[in-house]
Amino acid sequence: MVYNFTLFERVLRYNLQDIVKVAENPDQLLDLMILNMQEDLIEFRQAVDQATASQKKNQQQYNQYKSQADKWFSRVQLALHKGEENLAKEALQRYKQYQEQAEKIKFTLDKETIQVDNFQNHLITFEKKISELKTQQKSLRYHKNSESTEKNDQENYHNVGAGSALIDVSPK
Repeated sequence: MVYNFTLFERVLRYNLQDIVKVAENPDQLLDLMILNMQEDLIEFRQAVDQATASQKKNQQQYNQYKSQADKWFSRVQLALHKGEENLAKEALQRYKQYQEQAEKIKFTLDKETIQVDNFQNHLITFEKKISELKTQQKSLRYHKNSESTEKNDQENYHNVGAGSALIDVSPK
């Protein structure tokens, strides 16, 4: 089974820093991006799970065909050992059938194994991108709150300074 992952291609196109720089409200944009990426992550995980399930199914089929092929090969050897050429030919024919099926599934299984490994690596990369984005968002919020607090502190300082000038401290 071959999967087309345009989802991962979208992940690679997320250029977080450029988008944040261009945005008028980076905090809201980051919220939206994180939400969208988390939805994509759910879909991506489901696709990886499907690919993994298919791989496991094919692994089981391969093991069954390989086991049957091995049994028939043993029967070929046993028939030859007993001098039963007709039985050996029949067993050899069955061995070849199971061996061909095993080889076909092995070819598909090898492709799926590579594909699942790649998908899992891409999934890890995608999760890291989401984590980086969340870190950027926290940093942005921290700086925004810190600037706001600093501005309030400066306003309070100026207000206190202006208020003290109005207080009459002359002796009466």
